[in-house]
Amino acid sequence: MLKDGSPGPHGPHGLTAMTRRRIGAFAALAVFALTGASMAQSDRDLRQENQRLQTRVNDMQRELDAAHVRIAQLKREIRTLAQRLGQAAGGSSSTGPSAPPERVTIDESVPSASPRALFNAISASYREATRDLEIGDYTGITGNRQRATYLRAVDNWAKRIQRAMRSPVVWHIRVMPPAEQAGDHPGLRVRAIDPETHVVLGEPFFIRLNSAVRRKLAQLEQRGAIDVLVLKGVLVPQISLNPDRMEPGAFDNPRLIGPFAEFRFAVDASSLTPVPKERSRPG
Repeated sequence: MLKDGSPGPHGPHGLTAMTRRRIGAFAALAVFALTGASMAQSDRDLRQENQRLQTRVNDMQRELDAAHVRIAQLKREIRTLAQRLGQAAGGSSSTGPSAPPERVTIDESVPSASPRALFNAISASYREATRDLEIGDYTGITGNRQRATYLRAVDNWAKRIQRAMRSPVVWHIRVMPPAEQAGDHPGLRVRAIDPETHVVLGEPFFIRLNSAVRRKLAQLEQRGAIDVLVLKGVLVPQISLNPDRMEPGAFDNPRLIGPFAEFRFAVDASSLTPVPKERSRPG
């Protein structure tokens, strides 16, 4: 302090302005460093927690995939046992009445004979194509490789079988009622039947109509109720790979051929003609 009582250049506490500024800057840096360290620790903790959760999710996914594989194996074993039991029971006498077998007049050993013949042929081809392959899972390197190999084999098989099964058809059909038509689908929903006995030959399917066939169908509808029609066209199998679907599920829609392979088909109609009345009744 000066003689006149005013503070000297070092201030009331003997510190220069420069020193005070340096102390203030040091304090600010210390606070910033502490804050930064705290934030860095929080980020590390967050990353570690995220990594822990991701590891748990991966573990649960592997467990789920392994369970799906085991379920598929058990179902195949059940089907095999059921077939053996049925064969064994076939030789024993039955006390109850048995339903008469369906009378079918077409040769359903030909894949293009009917929708169900097509599905059966494609299913048999799938089993043959995947017979020596392991489905695999995501529980390790080996399981991942097996799954990838299986999916690649199914995808390649699907492309081949679609080309092989594309063929001309002549089927007798019934048009599904309006309530059972899909309003947003451009095609016509029908069901194939035996030409003589009218036994249903598979699930309903869609036929794709060009403008000429649509006009012909409209003319037939104007004449009265349509019973049985003869469909001529090209059968177009549509098999898609779905890596997330191993089981049919409650509704099995689209129908599952086998693990990861979904089945649809359509017919590109070239003509629709009515069956003569004397031939449109079951024999």
